Amino acid sequence: DGFENDNKNLLSDIGHQTMVGGGRILVQATDTFADAPFWAASTDGFESFPAWDGLGELPVFGVFMGQLNDRVIFLGFTESDGYEPWVSDGTQAGTVQLGDFSPGNVHSLSGPGLVLGDKLYFAMTISGLGYELWESDGTAAGTQLVIELEPGPGGAYPQEFARIGDKLLFSAATTAFGREFYVSDGTAAGTTLLKDIYPGATGSEPRVLEPYLEPRCWST
Repeated sequence: DGFENDNKNLLSDIGHQTMVGGGRILVQATDTFADAPFWAASTDGFESFPAWDGLGELPVFGVFMGQLNDRVIFLGFTESDGYEPWVSDGTQAGTVQLGDFSPGNVHSLSGPGLVLGDKLYFAMTISGLGYELWESDGTAAGTQLVIELEPGPGGAYPQEFARIGDKLLFSAATTAFGREFYVSDGTAAGTTLLKDIYPGATGSEPRVLEPYLEPRCWST
């Protein structure tokens, strides 16, 4: 019943939504409630996330990155830090920035990743470092670079994330091999080129056909 009547306008403007703890849904609302872009919804209604007293600057929801159990990791924007990764359990106190990886009002840009075990793996670029493979367990201390495959500001642009058993499969582009598949156990030492399908610097440009169903085939 809490979703009816006064909440009709809000529902029409909801963007991304995802389940978090306590049977709550964390939603992104736009336009109508531009001053309160975060809402936690339950059968009791909507609870807005205003500029919260003493808890820091309200982040504007940018990109959904992934969900770890009852928490969601997202790319959020603040005037002070620009875009950085955040985590939320659907409460104000449980919505915190995971780090200022590009100090100051400089963006750390990322996108959707893939959960493997108790960690989210994703590509992110920060000051002085191109898009590379990162991991997060939903804590500031546990959000870190896995490996820099292509040194320098260009980066390897990891993408096409998929699971193969207990390993992470993704494609990355390097000067030496072009874009090819890599496999990782979540450590730098355990992240290796799977196969140089098209030998040389051109790369095979592989694509995962079923990224969420433990793929056994791909296209090039």
